[in-house]
Amino acid sequence: MTYQIIRQAIMDRQCASALYEDYVRVFCPRTIGKDKSGTAVVTAFQYGGGCPGGLPLGGKWCCFRVSDLDLISITDDAWRIGTSSGRRTSWVTDVDVAS
Repeated sequence: MTYQIIRQAIMDRQCASALYEDYVRVFCPRTIGKDKSGTAVVTAFQYGGGCPGGLPLGGKWCCFRVSDLDLISITDDAWRIGTSSGRRTSWVTDVDVAS
């Protein structure tokens, strides 16, 4: 179910929030698919919530294991493009959907 919610959010350019590693994450999902080990992952630009070490001002690029995202919901936040620095294309090696 989480995979489909994120997949649709990417296609509709919607932001989401979820619990991941004990932090609420607010993010724009950008690419979903599988990593090199076959695990379902999503790359996203996180612009709100928290993360280990604190979220940098302006946000950061992240890669989340889909199975570890809990309490996922779509937000009404405006779509964010994110910075060009820090975005890795190697996180998702088998792309299903990308924006």
